[in-house]
Amino acid sequence: MNMNPHCECPISGFCNRHKILKSPREHSLCRGTADTEDCGSKYFFAWEQGKLGATAPDEPVLVQDWDCGQPGNVSQPSRKNRRDLISKIGDRLQAIIEEELKGIIPCSLCKEKIRSLNEMTPDQVQESREEIVRDIASRAREEAPKFWQRIAVTIDQALNIGETERMIVGWLDEAVNAEEKYQKKKRKKEKGKDRTRTPIEASETPPDATKKPKTNNVSRDTNETPLLSIGVSVGKTPKRIKPTKHPPYVSFIEDHHGRPTDALDGLYPDGTAFLVCGGPSTRKLDWKSLQQPGVLTASLNNAPCSMAHGTKAPANMFRPNLWFSVDEPQHFNEAIFKDPGITKFLKTKYRKTGRLRTKDGKHWDKQKTTPQGCSDIWYYRHAKSFAIDDFLEIPEPTWFTQPNRSVMFVAMRILFYLGIRRLYLIGCDFHQNTKDSYGFDDPMPSSRATFNTNKFERVNDIFCKLRPHFEQYGFQVLNCTPGGKLDAFDRVPLNVAIADATSEIPEKIETRGLYLT
Repeated sequence: MNMNPHCECPISGFCNRHKILKSPREHSLCRGTADTEDCGSKYFFAWEQGKLGATAPDEPVLVQDWDCGQPGNVSQPSRKNRRDLISKIGDRLQAIIEEELKGIIPCSLCKEKIRSLNEMTPDQVQESREEIVRDIASRAREEAPKFWQRIAVTIDQALNIGETERMIVGWLDEAVNAEEKYQKKKRKKEKGKDRTRTPIEASETPPDATKKPKTNNVSRDTNETPLLSIGVSVGKTPKRIKPTKHPPYVSFIEDHHGRPTDALDGLYPDGTAFLVCGGPSTRKLDWKSLQQPGVLTASLNNAPCSMAHGTKAPANMFRPNLWFSVDEPQHFNEAIFKDPGITKFLKTKYRKTGRLRTKDGKHWDKQKTTPQGCSDIWYYRHAKSFAIDDFLEIPEPTWFTQPNRSVMFVAMRILFYLGIRRLYLIGCDFHQNTKDSYGFDDPMPSSRATFNTNKFERVNDIFCKLRPHFEQYGFQVLNCTPGGKLDAFDRVPLNVAIADATSEIPEKIETRGLYLT
């Protein structure tokens, strides 16, 4: 029940009133049901004034006209007992910052925000990660300039806000990863105790020992719904799946001038494609096998640059037929944008605002060139989230929400729109280390590599749940990555997949008599 009548959102997530993403904790502050002394009114008034990353509404409410607390004005317990401490993320983050800065955090508001993370789960923190970092940074700048400068000096970038906030992101990720490891170890320990202490009651039906357990119903967390399927290795390409449902008509593509178009709908009817991702296994990939007639290739982010670091590299960059991205263009190599032989798909918002970057010595400098100045680029409208049961039905593609975002979701959705019904995955290692983080050259720090590995595990779980939905529409996804931890889809050797894709191409190309007969 809302105590604050001005709170417009029924659940946490994107707040239409303040135009920011709110965690469950922040949503309770907005509703006026939080376990703080003022029930969250201080935060609500700050958001109403456009502070803490919010956008002020047209008619802000700056006077409290609602009661604080639960109905009936029940007296509340002490502040210490009221807080629902479900993790130690805040304590871990504070310890990390104190160690890095060799001192105590002087900003009282920063301490308050950091300690409030103890009331959130790792998933909740990752979901609101960007907002948390902005909140801490804004508090530090406003309340403790010396503290803010001290952070900046630590990274040798005097008040470079972007770099400084990235430092805080790294510390936050490290704290969340430490908490996830602790909770995982705790769950494992508790599960072991349950096995040794919980007998089978006489009234219960004993398990049927004659039946083998199904191996495709696997859950990575006992608190989650069991996964729907697990991939198996197959020696040959399985038969195509007959669809039981047909997708509704949608149109989310815009052309070079920003005009909506459905010209690409079903461009490759019942087609087969290879999606090359950025895992380090691509360094050993035989790239020439993907350049044969009959092989339609797609890639994403900086994965095409993996060829330059491969052991079998015929050129400095792989040229996929199709390429997908979600992030800002500045994060991807300019050669991809400037190659007219690659059909590119970008979010609509970057058509005019995105900027390419070129490397001048050791530094990446922004160019004046926008994607609109490059050739063969199409733009797509982007949704913020989706439900598992309607992924292929929603009118716009999405890459899910933090902490589970992945450009693979967008690539798969657009490929399906283009008519692809059999998709082979390459370079989906789904784990990361600091040395060989990707197939291309961009090593990640330990905290980021651990965060990405944990995210890959969650994305794999989502794919397990999506697979039955894909198969309803005849969308067959197969995994050609050697090794790796993506086990949602059946595995097929790459040479078998290549043979399948090129099966309709004649072995011998003949032309004599074509013109005259």
